[in-house]
Amino acid sequence: MTAATATRADWPVPTSRWALTVLVVLHVPAVLVPVLLASLGQTGFPSPSGAALVAVPAGLALGVLQLRHSLSTARGETLRGGGWTLLAMALAVYSPVPWLGVEWSATTALLVTSAWMILRGWRALVATAIPLATYAVLVVSSLDGAPPGQVVYAATYLIGYCLFVCFALNGAARLVWVLDEEESARAELAALAVGRERLRVSRDLHDLVGQSLSAVSLKAELSMRLLRSDPPAARVEIESLAGVARDAQRGVRAIVRGDLAVSLRAEVDGAAALLAAAGIDAPIELDLPDLDPAVERVLAWTVREGVTNVLRHSTASVCMITGARRNGTVALTLANNLVTDKAAGDGEGAGLVGLASRVRGLSGSITAERTAHGWFRLHVELPEEVE
Repeated sequence: MTAATATRADWPVPTSRWALTVLVVLHVPAVLVPVLLASLGQTGFPSPSGAALVAVPAGLALGVLQLRHSLSTARGETLRGGGWTLLAMALAVYSPVPWLGVEWSATTALLVTSAWMILRGWRALVATAIPLATYAVLVVSSLDGAPPGQVVYAATYLIGYCLFVCFALNGAARLVWVLDEEESARAELAALAVGRERLRVSRDLHDLVGQSLSAVSLKAELSMRLLRSDPPAARVEIESLAGVARDAQRGVRAIVRGDLAVSLRAEVDGAAALLAAAGIDAPIELDLPDLDPAVERVLAWTVREGVTNVLRHSTASVCMITGARRNGTVALTLANNLVTDKAAGDGEGAGLVGLASRVRGLSGSITAERTAHGWFRLHVELPEEVE
């Protein structure tokens, strides 16, 4: 499963607990206020005896339904059967009004909140307008004979209360969803960073150790051949082999620390010595002074990877290394003859894949191909200046 197709349920990041706690706590006054009003009554609106026996269980039912809708919104889910639960809330809001009085109709706030959580577009507007209009009618009818200003004030105040509860609960649920999305995005970014670091270490190890092992193998074979015929020369090669091993060890440590530095001139000099030890003629024509450090690093890795391929995948007698500036770009080419069938010249080798990622990271181009004359050509072009 890719990051593009993964769903929220697939991401191992929990919902922010404190935001979820705030969401749950906000439901308490939203349910408790109309229950207390209906149970205890309000000046001018006496509550019938035994009202609490109806208001409390009805309020609990409304609270449970509203919390279900809020949690579903906080998880970013589409609630199944949401229309039926909304209808159940409407029944719980309006059925007790004839007995509990207008105070109970304050539960309209929960109905409006759930309507905005479940419905969309014009359906949400209709499901909001009808309950608010009904609530206003109930308030006005209960104030029969009161001054017009008091009627307008009461209707406006209570409708404003409904809208306030709606915005508060919807906002809290959306906040939980946004925080959960942010935590998930952070986890995704952390996983990507770890993946990129693993790729970097793997690529650098391949490029560094590949040539080092080729050099160790080559010098070991050369030392064995010289051991009987020319012991002093064999001793020199063995000492050189130990130096290659120490350099590889230092390189591995530098890769782990993330501060591996490579130099184009050092790589070219090392390549020339290594090719000469293998008996490969290596004409070198490089005219690349004062390179951008990033460009120089990529070209140095190009030389290392190209020479490693020559030693491992060919029986070449000639390997040419050329490089020059032209038209605002820097070009470097390695070409060798006598490519074997196992050559990585088709562009599928792990080393060439890693090199290609380095080149493209600087908006450059890379070509690795067999020529019509049976040679293998590795060509890299990079912009002379990179951002």
